[in-house]
Amino acid sequence: MVMKAYLKTLLRLFKSNRSRFITTIIIVLIGVTFFTAIGTVSPRLRDSGNRYYVDNNISDIIVKNKTLYGFLQEEIKEINNIEYIKDVISFTTFDQKVEDDYIRVYYLPLSDLKQNILTLKEGYYPTKGDEILVERRISGTKRHNIGDIIRYNNQDLKVVGIVINPLIMSNDGEPSILNTDKNLRDIYYFDNQYYKDLVPVTDLYLKTENTIKVDIFSKDYRSFNDNLAKKIEDLSSENIALTLEDNVGVRYLEANADKLKVISYLFPVFFIVVVVLVVLTTMTRFVDEERSLIGCLKTLGYSNFAISTRYILFAILGCLIGSVGGVLLGSTITSDLIFNAFKVRFSIPTYNVLYMTFGIIGAIILSFIVISVTVFSSLKTLKEKPSSLLRYKAPRSGKKILLEYIPLIWKRLKFKYKSTFRNIFRYKRHFFMTVTCVAGATALIFAGFGLYQNTVALKGNNGSVSSMFETLSMISQVIIYFAIVLEVLVIFNLTNINISERNREIATLKVLGYKNNEVSGYIFREVFILSLIGILIGLPLGYYFVNVVLEYVEFGEVGNITYISWLSTFAISVLASLLVNLLLYRKIVKVDMNASLKTIE
Repeated sequence: MVMKAYLKTLLRLFKSNRSRFITTIIIVLIGVTFFTAIGTVSPRLRDSGNRYYVDNNISDIIVKNKTLYGFLQEEIKEINNIEYIKDVISFTTFDQKVEDDYIRVYYLPLSDLKQNILTLKEGYYPTKGDEILVERRISGTKRHNIGDIIRYNNQDLKVVGIVINPLIMSNDGEPSILNTDKNLRDIYYFDNQYYKDLVPVTDLYLKTENTIKVDIFSKDYRSFNDNLAKKIEDLSSENIALTLEDNVGVRYLEANADKLKVISYLFPVFFIVVVVLVVLTTMTRFVDEERSLIGCLKTLGYSNFAISTRYILFAILGCLIGSVGGVLLGSTITSDLIFNAFKVRFSIPTYNVLYMTFGIIGAIILSFIVISVTVFSSLKTLKEKPSSLLRYKAPRSGKKILLEYIPLIWKRLKFKYKSTFRNIFRYKRHFFMTVTCVAGATALIFAGFGLYQNTVALKGNNGSVSSMFETLSMISQVIIYFAIVLEVLVIFNLTNINISERNREIATLKVLGYKNNEVSGYIFREVFILSLIGILIGLPLGYYFVNVVLEYVEFGEVGNITYISWLSTFAISVLASLLVNLLLYRKIVKVDMNASLKTIE
């Protein structure tokens, strides 16, 4: 019977607080989704780049000959006999100036190319000497279609295929070796079986017997290839040995991944701190609301463990459901949204792998803090005697606030405004938590706008689109949207709690003749003023935060942030507060006046 009664009170706990429970789940869901999604960008980028290079059997080292006559067969054999060299492919490539532009030409064994495998987008491989492949359209190159005729070296060449060279991974353009300030206009691929003995062997693709797990970004992998490259150069001074670190696409990819890694640490941590503060406020005030019920349960003989378990279970389920949903949503849909923006600028395919580690860590940290504080709050309340808990907790005695010491202002205020300001500053903990949570959400919105304005400014100054601009633009938009939702939920949650805590007070005002609009104004004025204070603190906080982010990623500057970010953030935050007032108006209307006649004494 005792257990049955306990379970009933437990079910009633969730039923009577379903709005609070659902809000908690959604807030945790939003926080963990954002934390997971942003945290996946950098590792997903690195892993996708690495998988792409492995799948296309990218050369570990490329050796270039500096002489006009190219490699001799004896030199190729000598390099092939070096320890750890597994496979050697000889070919010809060079850059050439054509009028004011630059082109690159490859003579490759296209029918048996085992390294740096070209991906055929359209068409077919050459079957005759006057047929060629061309590189897909990237920044700076001309657009070609299958069947186009290209005039090169006084010969008409037919385009029969369009390919993707894995060594040219970035769509931002490939700089010419002859002039690194200018991108190539065209890249042609000939089948060298039709040009035997007509062109010298200028380059060698080398595959090594690397015993280290292939990770093109790892120090061990790079160190192994760097040492081998030096050994090759020492063997013949006429050769230059290049590793993947020298590849433009790899450098771009790594630079982007490093910058995004900083963002993946700074923004999610700030975001999760705001979420933690909101949920902590929810749980501590929840326990305070149920003082009388806790007193009843203690009187009936329930142990402290059984009573505290009610609130701990509430916190665990809220965090668990929100965390699981957040990790799944963040590692799939939201992660894909950001990653696809990056893919626009890189020719790497999508690999269907879930990156959950970052999100799981964030969810565990969040849950641990929330559950710990819930335990602390419930145990603190349980230390009181049942007789004390059963008595209605008297409101704090009013004290003079700062405005009262300024007669010029205070005397001109109407009674309702005097009452509002006194209530705001009477409960310091409520004041601090509400202002802090709103300030944090506002700061995130501003930081999102600040990051976005930098991408727009830099894109305009450079006159071109880059992978970093596109990715940061998408990330900044995700930050803005998530932060707006978070701010609405923050204000909604805190206002909802405020109304629940003051049911007796609201009912009393109704008995005294206050109309619904007057009662709602009494409550909402306080919330709006607290929100406004939080917004005004959040704006400079966001400015400082985005300045730190831009310095760490070495991208843009706060000078690019205009008044638009300030006004947009302020307007959105104010609208969020007004929206919450509309959503919760009916809750005030529904408060029963008879509640004012009930007493706990």
